[in-house]
Amino acid sequence: MKKNGYTISELLILMGILGVATIIFLTKTSYAFKNNQEENYNMTVSMILKAAEDYGETSEVLQTTKEEYITVGELVDKGHILLDSESSVEDPRNEGKTLDGLRIHLKIDDKDKIVAEVVD
Repeated sequence: MKKNGYTISELLILMGILGVATIIFLTKTSYAFKNNQEENYNMTVSMILKAAEDYGETSEVLQTTKEEYITVGELVDKGHILLDSESSVEDPRNEGKTLDGLRIHLKIDDKDKIVAEVVD
């Protein structure tokens, strides 16, 4: 007798295999997406710190006191961070949130080099 189709047990085994494969795939893509967000954040902060150092070159406060705090929003307002259309720097890790309140500490080190670091 010729058999048409699959038995229930064969279908259940196939569904189990597909379920496990789907869970593995979703887990891997979730980690990749999270790592990408963190890399984007680190790259954004790196560009912000470079803009802060550029700001420090022209800051009279930093030149006289050797230390200054500034936020990302202030760097945007003063034209040291240029944005395409938004009026604030978005946080790549948190959709809808901005980095405008991120505080940066500028100081002049012993070698007269401007150093910028994130405080918050």
